[in-house]
Amino acid sequence: MYQELSDRIKGGYIEKNVSPITKKNQLYELLKMWCEITEEPNDTIGDLDIHNKNSPIITLNIDNCSFYINADTKRKGVKQFLSNIDRDWHIIKNNRGKLNKVTNDPEYEPIEGFYMYKK
Repeated sequence: MYQELSDRIKGGYIEKNVSPITKKNQLYELLKMWCEITEEPNDTIGDLDIHNKNSPIITLNIDNCSFYINADTKRKGVKQFLSNIDRDWHIIKNNRGKLNKVTNDPEYEPIEGFYMYKK
């Protein structure tokens, strides 16, 4: 599993995946690996020279639910998401009022720089 996940990271970015991630621990491992090779808080998971900022880079199918994480998700947001790794995921309103944004913040607040959504 580790090699398969590390193969998704190229040149400091997570490549847009074809096959969805199916377990939370796989997502956490991928994000941890990416954080290990990046340094700046505003580094993004997707190469914004190639992808639109709201292009889904990571897709997930977990427990019969589909999610995606956009290219403009930043390292500082990923680090905060990972710091709450033991907390449940909650669906909150996005900045347009649609109930689809994912957070694991203990106060059910959006995580700045972390752009994960439920499909």
